[in-house]
Amino acid sequence: MEIDYFCKKYNLGTVLQVEKLAGGLMHKMRKVQTDQGIYAIKILNPEVMSRKGSYENFIKSEEISNLAKHSGITVSSAILIQDSYINKFKEQYYMVFEYVEGKILTDDQITVEHCKKIAQALVKIHSLDNSNLNLDKTISEYKSTYLWDEYLKNKNFSKMPYKELYLKNYRKYNSIMKRVNERFNESNQIQVLCHRDLDPKNVLWNKETPIIIDWESAGFSNPYQELIEVALSWSGFLSGNFNEDKFKTIIEEYVKYRKFEHKRYFTICGNLVGRFEWLWYNLERSLGIKTQDSEEVELAKKEVTKVILEINRYLQLIGPMYKIICQITKEEDKKEDQYIETLLQEIPMLEGKKYTKINRGFTNTIYSVGEYIVRICTNRQNEEKFRNEIAFYERNQQNLNIPKSYMSDITNTIIPYHFQIIEKIDGKTLYEIWYQLSKKEKKNILIKIIEALKPNHHFKGKPYDFSKDIKEIIQTEI
Repeated sequence: MEIDYFCKKYNLGTVLQVEKLAGGLMHKMRKVQTDQGIYAIKILNPEVMSRKGSYENFIKSEEISNLAKHSGITVSSAILIQDSYINKFKEQYYMVFEYVEGKILTDDQITVEHCKKIAQALVKIHSLDNSNLNLDKTISEYKSTYLWDEYLKNKNFSKMPYKELYLKNYRKYNSIMKRVNERFNESNQIQVLCHRDLDPKNVLWNKETPIIIDWESAGFSNPYQELIEVALSWSGFLSGNFNEDKFKTIIEEYVKYRKFEHKRYFTICGNLVGRFEWLWYNLERSLGIKTQDSEEVELAKKEVTKVILEINRYLQLIGPMYKIICQITKEEDKKEDQYIETLLQEIPMLEGKKYTKINRGFTNTIYSVGEYIVRICTNRQNEEKFRNEIAFYERNQQNLNIPKSYMSDITNTIIPYHFQIIEKIDGKTLYEIWYQLSKKEKKNILIKIIEALKPNHHFKGKPYDFSKDIKEIIQTEI
């Protein structure tokens, strides 16, 4: 066994017993007992280590974990062996930790008291003084979308246990990702040191003391993105058991010490980038593109199913999360709701009707009010596009394939934003049903869509001068 020889080479003693440890979605963890002590040994994923900068990132992550340790945070850090946190043996990289007694809590074992302690630890991590660490402070920017339909052509795809679930969902991903990337980039301007993977599997509990492990992802990041992710994972979201009280507890405890006042809604939406990246990575692993390791492939198959379901649940939770955070911080949600309440008083057709907020749009604030939909352009940068949409609706009032527009206002006098009232349409999107349709049904729907588009193709728009636009961009850059 390679671990036996590794331990002998690096003077860790003669191996007496090896046990597989739970966790480790990318790397393998083993509890190794030798005649000199008990260790937790991480066997690093060869594919990850082959990436440019991976080795250096691991070294930096351990420097961060040691900084956390010396700042009073209880952590498990790698042991320095021959002046290095990472040691190589026969083309395989290893990290060695002192084995720590503790247990990982399941959703039903996590209490609000545990959540308070995690929030307090998170505040301490976000407050670490990094001035003595030479760390890359480059702000990440997401632009990528993935070729989701290419995976259907892979020879292994038809055998995947997630096949039907993937077919039901993948067509909407690039559309969502475009908006998610924009929200991430707009909100990702604040950077502090973060753990970046502080979910329950990476915290061992020794009685009531949390010991934070697995710092390999640590680095600069948006603290509020991490706050939301931590609140989700400790509230049972990852396993489909979301508990609102636990989610609230994390946010409430955190904001006692650090304000959450930076682009909350954009931050929530932008947090999806990590899940799409994780989905892409596990598709590559499960289909044998990135690895042939059978254990890794089987793990990736489960992760694909898990993350698709997570993305769906997350989309449903965007609105409720935003409302909870605004209630705790007592600001934005009240501001937005006051505008719809003003419209209910000022617009006769809406008077006396009840409203519910629809958390489906990434750009506009949308309400269902009786038989109407009210769209409020609360993002001022989107006003020109919003006016173009209004013009489109007005040009197509006689088109039965397009919701009727009853009223619009771009004067910002009734409320300080553009708004529009349109017909409410009940139904399902093609995203939801397309995969269930026969070829004949799909063909008939496409014909109907083409017929619906024909009237708009007779409209002659203002010519667009691409060369002028490109020249202006170049001139600005110069």
